[in-house]
Amino acid sequence: MIQNTVDPISKKEVLKLIVNERIERQLGLFIGAGFSMALLNKPYEAVALSWPRLLSLAADRLNVGDEFDFNQHVSLPDLSSKLCFALSNAKNKAYDECVNDLKVAISNICCWLPDLETRKKYEQLLSTVNPAWIITTNYDLVIESLLPGKSKSLAPEDLFVAPQGFIPIYHLHGLRTIPSSIVVTQEDYLSLLRPNEYRYTKLPLLFKESLILMLGYGLGDFNVLMALDWSKNVYTSTNNTGSSHNVIQVVYNPNEPANDCQIDRNGVIIWETDSIEAFLIDLSKEFNIREKEILRLKEELALINDLLIASSPETIKSFCNEKGYREVIIGYVNSYNEYLIIPFIEFLEKCLNNEWLNTSRAGNYGAYDNILNIVMDVLYLFDNLEPAITYLTVKNLDSVLGYVSDKKIIGKSWQTKKIWDERKFELDQKQEFLFSFARTYHFYYLIQRLY
Repeated sequence: MIQNTVDPISKKEVLKLIVNERIERQLGLFIGAGFSMALLNKPYEAVALSWPRLLSLAADRLNVGDEFDFNQHVSLPDLSSKLCFALSNAKNKAYDECVNDLKVAISNICCWLPDLETRKKYEQLLSTVNPAWIITTNYDLVIESLLPGKSKSLAPEDLFVAPQGFIPIYHLHGLRTIPSSIVVTQEDYLSLLRPNEYRYTKLPLLFKESLILMLGYGLGDFNVLMALDWSKNVYTSTNNTGSSHNVIQVVYNPNEPANDCQIDRNGVIIWETDSIEAFLIDLSKEFNIREKEILRLKEELALINDLLIASSPETIKSFCNEKGYREVIIGYVNSYNEYLIIPFIEFLEKCLNNEWLNTSRAGNYGAYDNILNIVMDVLYLFDNLEPAITYLTVKNLDSVLGYVSDKKIIGKSWQTKKIWDERKFELDQKQEFLFSFARTYHFYYLIQRLY
């Protein structure tokens, strides 16, 4: 069981958190040896090995290490270095050559891959999760086998980049196809802590920018713990727009997994499970639910988009004359700016031009009312005003204010003045900006009305 936890959180909430973070920010997977073991090992047969068993088998193949107990809870990198010294003495070979022999032996052992049924099952699950990146401490190519044609293997010396459309799989401790890249001895681990080491600086930044889902990994490597610490306590000047919890650790508990997740003192969410497959199935279901919601939303946005592009006389009339209709359209554009802003700018310009045309008809002062209400709604309802919309609305606001009057004067609208008096408070939060903008473009009427 997980100790020193401070708060519970429901697993349903955690699933929603993962889904939201992948949509709004990015989701990264950090995968350890437990992942390969969960996929490949059967009750009667262990294919993928833990690090102690891997090191023990490599020593057997090199005919060295009988004096070591690989099951003791000791520093395995230190044990690897001692193993290479023993091999050097036994074979009368240089220490560096023995380190290379150990790495080659390890790379030959780590040739395990999932069967076809397992591969297809997990390929579908990982494709649904669709992480932005994957980091693994494993030497094997199990993850690559689950994402054929969708992933790019990266060795420790590689930059953490991949072609567009591919998921980068960064082998933090080396890749079995490049034995020299394998991190196994004490010296290898010490090299990771050099100040100019790429991984030393990349990991904290990546952890800061992402929600990290850890599968089959026990948070045991010092350099990974350091990266998490740096992301939380060193890079504190950056705004964190995502969740306050940056790490979710899926922990294997074959007996009685807790019904809820726990949050430890470092803010790590602990999810206990007796099956990584079951966890990924639950996560995939949550993603499928959200995908259906997104599909329905896209259909709604497509209808709004088509409506704006078509700009039919009926749509323009409704937008100009009906406040409720106008607020619905502006609400959609405000919430889904990236999808609708371009057609909305053109639509808004058509609506304003239509109303200015209506003002040319004698006595049609209601058109001035519409223009003022339109620009006031846009300025007031938008959270973040696009520059192109800013100029269009402020220019029209200045122009329409030139036609308002306190008295009934020919060519002036006292009714529009009443609307301005009732609504001008809506611009209080933007008054300083509007005044500066008006001075820059010599919008005389707006300057006069603001002060």
